[in-house]
Amino acid sequence: RTYSIWMMRVIKFLFIAGLLVPSICDIMSVTLNRYYHAAFIFILIAVALLFEWKVIIELRKQNNEE
Repeated sequence: RTYSIWMMRVIKFLFIAGLLVPSICDIMSVTLNRYYHAAFIFILIAVALLFEWKVIIELRKQNNEE
């Protein structure tokens, strides 16, 4: 449960940051690389998979203890 809550917090933070970066770049008249959005989606998926892997490991530990 702890990892799930942390995962949601991190993903929400990254999502908000991902929305703010293009807006800030527009204000500063900076163009982003065309692969920015693909890289951002890849980072979100990687973070979700990392946390899910931690949850799976934790569940296996709990099952082995019983």
